[in-house]
Amino acid sequence: MSLLIVGAGCAGLSLAVHLVEAGIRQPIQLVDPREGYGSDRTWCSFRVRSHPFDECIAHRWSRWQLRYGGVVERQSPRHPYVHIPGEAFYAKALEILEGAPNVSLHLGVEGRALTRVGDKVHLETSAGMLEGTWAFDSRPVPHASSRGLVQHFRGFFVRTEEAVFTPDVAMLMDFDVPQDRGLRFAYVLPLREDMALIEDTFFTPSSFAIGEELLPRVLGDTAYNVMREEGGSIPMTVEAPPAPPEGVVRIG
Repeated sequence: MSLLIVGAGCAGLSLAVHLVEAGIRQPIQLVDPREGYGSDRTWCSFRVRSHPFDECIAHRWSRWQLRYGGVVERQSPRHPYVHIPGEAFYAKALEILEGAPNVSLHLGVEGRALTRVGDKVHLETSAGMLEGTWAFDSRPVPHASSRGLVQHFRGFFVRTEEAVFTPDVAMLMDFDVPQDRGLRFAYVLPLREDMALIEDTFFTPSSFAIGEELLPRVLGDTAYNVMREEGGSIPMTVEAPPAPPEGVVRIG
């Protein structure tokens, strides 16, 4: 048995790490068009169980809020909301996978068509053909119709000249922002009293450029500097995706 993983981002690397830690010794090949890894994004979620990336957690919030015409605050000490920087996640995943002799990571290689040929799955790539018993595909799935929304966001890591944040309280969704361009919320994760990740998030039929107008709305007259930015666009739909070829599992 051999395994193919198309896409070596959060989903692909996580899957490979879990396979290695589960004792899988068959060949595992990952392909991804990126040339390398860096500080390109962060991941946040509620921590409900231990996982291989626990040591990558950079911040935890046991208190979190929602705002819509008023603030609702909740506490979840057993299951805090946590923040994992991309560079820490990548470093940990690569450390584990580099120590596994059965894993091959092909960067700078674009995964193309996946087809079933006999009892094998064939993956056409920009560097030639790969084959495996199973393939796990993390690429976005095109849908037949245009129904659905796009969740797109622009995030700013800001440092303020004054202490304005409460580091142990996360604002997960602040809907008290203008809604004239579509469903929108602000997302504020304080990292220190003078530092936070502030994201402007929209759910709209198509994506558009997001400016910095959210920052003075959140920070008021407080002076600040933007240290780094991140952004993304995630398709959202209730439609079932087309069935993949036999032996292909969609992830991500």
